[in-house]
Amino acid sequence: ADNTDLCYVDLSRSSQGNKLNGSGHVNFPNDNSNGEGAIHCHGFAWANDEYDSISRFKANNLFFVSMYDHMTQRGYVRNIPGAPMCACVEQMPTVSRSDCTQIDAYEKYKIVHTPTTNSFTAELTNIDIAFNSCKGRYNRNNDLHAYVARLVTEKRLNNDQRAALDKYIVGHQPNKCYQAIDYEMGTKGYVRGYEHDEDIWVQVAGSDTLFMPDAGKEAFRTLFEDAPQKIVKRVCITCVTTHAYIYYKRLTPVPQQLDLFEYLLNGWKNTHNAPNVDFKIYSTYEDAINDK
Repeated sequence: ADNTDLCYVDLSRSSQGNKLNGSGHVNFPNDNSNGEGAIHCHGFAWANDEYDSISRFKANNLFFVSMYDHMTQRGYVRNIPGAPMCACVEQMPTVSRSDCTQIDAYEKYKIVHTPTTNSFTAELTNIDIAFNSCKGRYNRNNDLHAYVARLVTEKRLNNDQRAALDKYIVGHQPNKCYQAIDYEMGTKGYVRGYEHDEDIWVQVAGSDTLFMPDAGKEAFRTLFEDAPQKIVKRVCITCVTTHAYIYYKRLTPVPQQLDLFEYLLNGWKNTHNAPNVDFKIYSTYEDAINDK
């Protein structure tokens, strides 16, 4: 079952698990049918204290999650190319979220007091281990990141360990994968860019990696008046695919007192700028031209 968005694979994390000399990145900026397809991610965590029950029985949890639940019961036996199928989180791809299994161990001990020596002996007589969906912080269950946050509140892990997990599980909110990819690419000296067709478009403003000084309202007005289709294209290279390109098509003449450049760039207003009356918004240039 698809339960996560795959962001990217850092091949250096598992150099022995690929044949690419442990270098390079494979990015997956979209999700589902527009990206990597169905991806399933599942994990577990244990305490720093080696005597904690979730630490003592972590091998049982590993066997249950990997060999029994996922391989035997579900038939999940494929890895992401360039990454291992099962490993510590530091070796795995960066994803938006992960399911989680916790151990609930029930142990029975027999304690005997020997009066002659005033000593005690203890014997473990019974162990019952249950494998359950993780109970995470903030009522976020079956969520590895939330489970780690809960272990921090219980003093079984520390905040540094929770923060380190953010590099590998970035969150499922919109654009989290994009932000993670951009940050990681930035550490390698790469930034997103965009090249427009100069036979059709003239750039009049830009920010971040597309920065350019504003052309100014008078230059914009002249360019807009000369444009045969009266279309303004807005490009957002860090937005999700559905919002990466927006086309504003003017339907009515722009009044002399209206600063359309300011409206589009800094402060949207509806005065002389009513949707479906003065303008329409489209997702593609072809739709704008053909009014679809």
